[in-house]
Amino acid sequence: MDFGLTDCVDLLHQAAVVGPLSGAEITAHKITALGQSIEGMIALQSDDLQAAGAFGLVLSGAGEDDWVVVSATGGEDIDHDGDGTVDPAATSNLGTLHALAKASDWQNRNLRITPLTELAYRYTEHLFSEVPQEDIAIRLADLARYFIKFDIDGNGLVDWYDILAFNPADPSHLDKLTTSYDWLSTADEVSRSFNPRFAACRRRPLGAHLYG
Repeated sequence: MDFGLTDCVDLLHQAAVVGPLSGAEITAHKITALGQSIEGMIALQSDDLQAAGAFGLVLSGAGEDDWVVVSATGGEDIDHDGDGTVDPAATSNLGTLHALAKASDWQNRNLRITPLTELAYRYTEHLFSEVPQEDIAIRLADLARYFIKFDIDGNGLVDWYDILAFNPADPSHLDKLTTSYDWLSTADEVSRSFNPRFAACRRRPLGAHLYG
């Protein structure tokens, strides 16, 4: 299936948030006004694995059915190898990761911003000004079936909530992907950094990026 991008996306550098992203700045924007933040910047500095990367949003400037993009910029992955202990040297995030959900989901569900949500966001953002907001859910459901083969969030379905619930540090979640997570999870071990940026490339189907 070709998702119909004018320009496809390709990785400039493979990215990972295997552990909590300490010190990232969180901002939220409605997809109808991406230039205007409705919440943030929230700094998430902590050396505690349970606290680092955790945040809450009020989103009083959005209706419950409004689609909201939440971004995590900068910060350091303090458990990049996913072994459950703080790394001796953190891995810096040199870019921004995004995740897309309705305001009510940000307020009431446990959601994650990961390289997987970033990839899905990049295959959806060009539609924000082209289709009604209710059609965004159709695209996201299609993307979920590309990325995920078994239910992750426990609702019995393979859908967008599985992308948002995906935890790269959970081996059982990795087994439920349709392809290896490795292509998104390699950092530069020399500089101890990763850069979740994407660039325009020639038109290719999404499957070409997932399966080579």
